[in-house]
Amino acid sequence: MAGLHIWLDPGHGGASNGALGATGLAEREANLRLALALEKRLQALGATVSLGRRTDKAVSLEDRIEEALENHADLFLSLHCNAVADTTDPLSVRGPSVHYYHGLSQWLAESLTASLAANLKSLDIPNYGLVRNNLFVTRESIWFPAALVEFCFISHPGDEELLVSDEGIHRLTQSVVDGLQMGLLQRDPETNAKE
Repeated sequence: MAGLHIWLDPGHGGASNGALGATGLAEREANLRLALALEKRLQALGATVSLGRRTDKAVSLEDRIEEALENHADLFLSLHCNAVADTTDPLSVRGPSVHYYHGLSQWLAESLTASLAANLKSLDIPNYGLVRNNLFVTRESIWFPAALVEFCFISHPGDEELLVSDEGIHRLTQSVVDGLQMGLLQRDPETNAKE
């Protein structure tokens, strides 16, 4: 991954909590923790990594994309946790999903989806799927491959447990690293074989 500039966008922040887990864990906190852990893993592989926020602050959707563009990011990953509606049984849905919009991002979303599914299978966590979705950060990211990763359903107690344990954070972030490596290798096998 040497020479690759990866932009990590921890979703929500500041007054925007995002979803809340049963224990009161706010998605904005979980997203930042995932981003900081993922940053270390990617840097260890030689990637240049930037975070859209390093603290609990609000960042507009427009600024998330604009800052990545101004800083010449090669890839954009928006990090989130999903949740069911208040009227839905929280035990009914769990697992990761990956969202993309433009064709140039499909390879990235597919490789991340496959890796998350494979790495969470041993925990009997189902794969919620790959989704072509008209979200702001996926739609407006037309200059670089972009994906929005919903790591799990924070509303599911078992999924929330992943977000508060070191082992869970390790497994989730390693899934992203594995997915990136797999996707990059498939796109450019000669370059990646030399690394």
